[in-house]
Order: sequence, then C-alpha cells, then structure tokens
Amino acid sequence: LRQVVADGGIKASLAFEVMEEPKALRLDPLQEVEALYTLKNTGEQRWTNVKASQGRKEVYSDSSLLIDSGRQVDLRFPLLSGLDGGRERFSFAVTINGQRMSQALKLDFIVKKPQYRYDLISLEGADLSLLLGEERSVSLTLKNTSNFPWLAEGPYQVQVQEVKRR
Repeated sequence: LRQVVADGGIKASLAFEVMEEPKALRLDPLQEVEALYTLKNTGEQRWTNVKASQGRKEVYSDSSLLIDSGRQVDLRFPLLSGLDGGRERFSFAVTINGQRMSQALKLDFIVKKPQYRYDLISLEGADLSLLLGEERSVSLTLKNTSNFPWLAEGPYQVQVQEVKRR
C-alpha cells in the first residue's frame, strides 16, 4: 500500500492510499482489459470529483462522488495494449477535487509478441493469367488465426497487398 499526498504532509487535506491495483498482466497484442484501482481517502477533505488521465486522454471521471475521509472508491477504466511485444507501462495522473496529485498510478505489463497468422479459406478468380493492362476481380477469404484482432483503421490496420514476383 502506498500513501500519496498532494502537498507532502502526513495528514494532508487531499490524500489517498491505493488499496487495490491490477496484478501483473500478460496480454495479447491489442487486447482490451479493465483496470481496477481501489483508492482510500486518507485526507481530511471529502472527495466530490475524481479523475484519472493517461497523457491528455481522460480514462476515468466521476463528479457525483461523496467520499468522506476513511472511505474508498473504485476506479474502473479500459486499457488497450500495444501491438509490439515486450514490456509496457501505463501511468495515470490522479486529480481529486480539481487538484492534481503528486504521484501517478502505474501499471506494468507484458505484451506477447504478435503472431501474424491466417488460414486461406478461398481464392476465386486468380487462376488465369492476365495480359498487360488487363484487369480482373479476385475474391479472397481469409480467417484471422493471429493472437490479435485485425483492424481496418488506425495505427495497426491490416491490409492485403499485391506481391509482385520476378
């Protein structure tokens, strides 16, 4: 358990203790999981608003809270692992009643290496040669057997491309 305070005092006006945090995770690439942090109000002031952000992205916000000193609140928010295998760290800034706390919540995890695999289900229209300038529609059906989803958009989109043989 860690004591985190905004102003460095032992019994600060705003302070919290992490009662529960996510355990070490081993995730597939692009896997979404829910993070759960349980924070205990160890300060003197009632919490009426708690936020958590990762960089500029707000991942949790609740302005309907009434968390008195000694009480706890659960922060639940989704996390998305990256595509590259290896160690990753998420860090979340905590803001209570509009004041950013001095220490962040951190989560370390391991992302399995991506395994690019597929099964060819069917290929139609590619059995004939093409003359110079000739076009033909081809139908290709693939089954994703990788350990991550194929996305049509975004930084990790998967595309089928023509390969020219010499």
